Amino acid sequence: MLEIDPNARYVESDPHLEVLCDQARYERRIGVDLEFIRQSTYFAKLALVQIAVGEQHLLIDPLGDVDLGPLESVMLDPGVCKVLHAPSQDLEIFFHRLGEPPRNIFDTQMAAAMAGLGHQASYSSLVSMVLGVELRHSEGFTDWLRRPLTGTQEAYALDDVRHLFALQERLTEQLEQMGRMSWFVEECSQYEELDRYRTPPEELFTQVKSRNKLNPRGLAILRELAIWREEEAMRQDRPRRRVLLDEVLVEIARRAPSDVKTLKRVRELRIRDQGALNSLLDAVKRGQEVPRDDCPRPRRRTRVSRDPSLAVSMLKTAFKVQCDRQNIAPAMVGNASDIERLVRRYFDDPERSEGDPLLKGWRGDLVGGILLEILTGEVGLHLDPESGAPEFHELE
Repeated sequence: MLEIDPNARYVESDPHLEVLCDQARYERRIGVDLEFIRQSTYFAKLALVQIAVGEQHLLIDPLGDVDLGPLESVMLDPGVCKVLHAPSQDLEIFFHRLGEPPRNIFDTQMAAAMAGLGHQASYSSLVSMVLGVELRHSEGFTDWLRRPLTGTQEAYALDDVRHLFALQERLTEQLEQMGRMSWFVEECSQYEELDRYRTPPEELFTQVKSRNKLNPRGLAILRELAIWREEEAMRQDRPRRRVLLDEVLVEIARRAPSDVKTLKRVRELRIRDQGALNSLLDAVKRGQEVPRDDCPRPRRRTRVSRDPSLAVSMLKTAFKVQCDRQNIAPAMVGNASDIERLVRRYFDDPERSEGDPLLKGWRGDLVGGILLEILTGEVGLHLDPESGAPEFHELE
């Protein structure tokens, strides 16, 4: 029989963690939060794991001797709900450790946004708003890798999972009352998509700023340079921009140097290692050898037969009005670029717009219908003469 100190703050042994994970599977949920440092590295350095199981709230020191295997197995178990707050970076860490996305995620921040409690609400503000509990958070920028942790750090960390289940229960109740639970489940399913955690190497260049200054040949070179930088950043475990700035990548792609002397003339190029310089030139050469028809094309706005600007302005207003009516933050649903994309697709070919993200799933239920009716001329927007508020009306 495993003896466990009821006052313990830490999971002290592998058997202890195995018992907790078995309990999580029985109860079908576990609360999780991670503390990590990543300012100067490519890969986040996991510094502390916090878990909630039943009434227990415990810390796991990943720098110690406890094997995280049982917890990682639970993270992949679709039968166990993982309750986290704003978990994107935490799930990315698990993905890199596991090679696949965790399953069955309940994001309390997303649930709050769906319930009309504000977009990207912090954990402490949500605990205060929903549960009436005030947290004194003062350790957010502490050095979590330093040992031993202070009592204040430990208390802060435990608070981050202490209220997760209560939030889950309250927010689930609100979402069910509002008829939005299916929307929430649909949105949380994105955390299980592989594309969320990794970008295909050949698409890395699309994340480089100012890339559209380049012609197709320059983009082909930039594509190879971005792959080189990613591999080098992982090899050195340094952030991408500390290997090469975006501006430097674009300038190298524009100049297409063929020798080290010319390459070194690029401003802000801080690489001095001869091997690295030669491999950079090899990347440039690969880009130059790409067949012309296979070079990426600069992103240009689709030309449409009608000026979309007025329609975009009208739909932006309608979009905000509908989100306000439904008590949901517009940023949770979409942005200006999403609206412009929809209008351009519709003006180019109405049938092509049918697959637009704003017209699909819960977004389609919430705003897609009214936006499409405005585009088709079935519905208009006017100001109510008494209240001054925007109102929708059917057009004859």
